[in-house]
Amino acid sequence: MLSFYSSELDVIVEDPAFMVMPIDDRIINRAHGIFESMSINKFKFFNIKTHLSRLEKSATNAGISLPMSLDKI
Repeated sequence: MLSFYSSELDVIVEDPAFMVMPIDDRIINRAHGIFESMSINKFKFFNIKTHLSRLEKSATNAGISLPMSLDKI
């Protein structure tokens, strides 16, 4: 894993030491989580708007609010 969003720090981290989840995180104890993967070629995301829209829809359906806007992501 190259990066990870830390809800405790409210940033994307690249250091594996900070890639941890609190035991009370919703994804751990309530099985609420969303995942999206994207292809990157020459430092550019492939079809990023479609992926972000799908991420937002999955979050809404799971009752999870995104930590930031799609523009910021």
